[in-house]
Amino acid sequence: MIKNIKEIFKEYDTNENFGTIAYIKAFERLNEILPNYIDILATSRNGKTYLEIPIEELAKLVTEEDIHYLIQCGVIYDSVSDHLILW
Repeated sequence: MIKNIKEIFKEYDTNENFGTIAYIKAFERLNEILPNYIDILATSRNGKTYLEIPIEELAKLVTEEDIHYLIQCGVIYDSVSDHLILW
């Protein structure tokens, strides 16, 4: 279990737009980590897509390697909304 998942995401905060292919790869990885989680999109606004993934559940199953992969695919942690978002 990753106890500092939010901090790991915060280390790699970015404003870079990663594009559709990277987002598809992020969804594929999230599906591997949380295969029974069907509705992962919460909302989209201001160019950001908010993911409806409970951080606590993700922390139980994710590795640090997974987090780095997701970050490379444009997934970041938004501390204001306490959500993962696609940037």
